Amino acid sequence: MKKIIALLGLVSLPVFSAPPILDTDLLEAGENMLSGGYRHLELDMEGYTDISVGGDIDQSASDDELSLVYGYGFTKNQMLTLEIPYTYRGQGKASFNFTDGSTVKTESSTEGLGDLSVEYKFLLPTTESYRIAAWLGATIPVGDDDAGDPEIIENGTKTQSLKKGGAGSGRTDFELGLSYSTLIGSSTLFSSVAYRINGSKTEEGDKEEPGDDVFLRVGVLQAFDAKSSLGADLIYGYTRQGKDGDSDISSNSTYGASLAYFFHATNNFILSPQLGYLKMSNQTRTDRTDNAKFKLSDIKAIFLSINFRKTF
Repeated sequence: MKKIIALLGLVSLPVFSAPPILDTDLLEAGENMLSGGYRHLELDMEGYTDISVGGDIDQSASDDELSLVYGYGFTKNQMLTLEIPYTYRGQGKASFNFTDGSTVKTESSTEGLGDLSVEYKFLLPTTESYRIAAWLGATIPVGDDDAGDPEIIENGTKTQSLKKGGAGSGRTDFELGLSYSTLIGSSTLFSSVAYRINGSKTEEGDKEEPGDDVFLRVGVLQAFDAKSSLGADLIYGYTRQGKDGDSDISSNSTYGASLAYFFHATNNFILSPQLGYLKMSNQTRTDRTDNAKFKLSDIKAIFLSINFRKTF
């Protein structure tokens, strides 16, 4: 039982705040379905605020990430991108309230280099009115995956001290996706679908097997002039049932929306702030040893992302 409590304090935030659909920015999905034919360097800053209200756990946390992305266009139809993030996750707190009146509170913290993401994009046969692109990606576990130890307070008494954990997942994940966009006047309509195969890892004898993810998105990009455009999209994600040690993790859905502004300061420098909202439906963890259940109810997140892109 205490094992489930400790794990939940550590893994519930990263599982929620990293849907791969967020890694595909509106610029590439809409304005330039495939950024090919040149090299570019990106600096991306993201911040999340997560709040869980209800269920058996009351949770709040913040999550800040700084990513460096390098893209190389082999041709106008093919591009390879490499991304390495640095994550700082502080003030991750959770409170467990039991029916017998007892409480357990946890606090966790994470900082360090994350895992390397590699993505290969290619443009399929297309016309002037529409574009279809596909991509293959992988996340390579180069970051420190030491989960650390949470601070645990049981009924007002501290039973375990905080040890900061690493930002790596310790897993190798694969992703494939397909995007479509069409130009109507000064507006671009776009949609995409992605499937992520999440790998597994074993830590301290326990095997973590997160369920695979499916992501769908639709959106529109409206150009105002040669320098500025505004984009909006809707996101849906579905995570299949998974396992974590002796616990079964139920499947769940994620819903989201975002709004982004793209400003071309020069011909080869783009600034794009993005604001969004995410909501993950109920997720239940069941301990197979004693059938104990914990429910996370309606986790919500607000995120702000600022992207700087330099082409050369």
